[in-house]
Amino acid sequence: MSQGTEIKVCILSYNRPDYLREALLSVLRQTLSPDAVEIYDNGSDEAVFESVRDCVEDGRAAWSGSERNNGVHWNLNRVFCEENARWPFLYAMHDDDRICPTFLEKQVGFLERNPSVVAVACNASEIDAVGNYLNTFLHNPKRRKDVEYYGDVADVVRLYMRTFLAFPSIVYRSSVATRVPFRIHFGQLLDVGFLMDLVRKGPIAYVNQPLREYRQHKGQSHTSSRNDWRNLEDYQVSLVKEYPQLFPPINAYVAKRRAYRCMKRLGGFLRSMEPGKSP
Repeated sequence: MSQGTEIKVCILSYNRPDYLREALLSVLRQTLSPDAVEIYDNGSDEAVFESVRDCVEDGRAAWSGSERNNGVHWNLNRVFCEENARWPFLYAMHDDDRICPTFLEKQVGFLERNPSVVAVACNASEIDAVGNYLNTFLHNPKRRKDVEYYGDVADVVRLYMRTFLAFPSIVYRSSVATRVPFRIHFGQLLDVGFLMDLVRKGPIAYVNQPLREYRQHKGQSHTSSRNDWRNLEDYQVSLVKEYPQLFPPINAYVAKRRAYRCMKRLGGFLRSMEPGKSP
């Protein structure tokens, strides 16, 4: 690890005071201490700030709040802003996760050893709502290589046709990531579009180590609208002009997803027609 390593950790926060405190403490316990920690709160209740007040007042973390919730796109833009490009490395995490003590040391070390790589993701152990280990992983480690590299958009498209990269597991080269805009019309899927654009700047890597703790709990939002999916799929289809070799897999993938959504809507309609239920 070089002596000049500098990394900023950004925590995306909204109305989860207990989880936020756990997330922050996991950052402050890193074997590679971050040079800056900032909480980007998106209009939470007062209890959220109170949960980390001591860390803010003693200077261990900074607080950037908002009077109202402005949406995930607005908050991400605050993280990936020009001002944060001055830090060599940047990490954005969710307030309901925790990172293992060696997370920053290992992921920043990977980027330092691989100067062409612009971002690196990792696996995660799954924990329950109170933080107990579930003895499961976010990605099945047997189905992933020790280290995987994605060198162009086609590689990322192929990846997302079978699995994914967890956005809050990724450490970035700030000078690169802060120059990639978010496609707001992708809605809840904007991270997928972001990575497809990011890989145009350089390779993205995945390390098959559980360096993060992914919390399973009520209130998680994993749903995306049909419009979000359609916009992303239309973008993927448009990539065929640039990558003709993607024509068969993309068209098969998109057709399968759209057929699935059609069958899901049909099932909902049929259930609504059952006796005693209004259509």
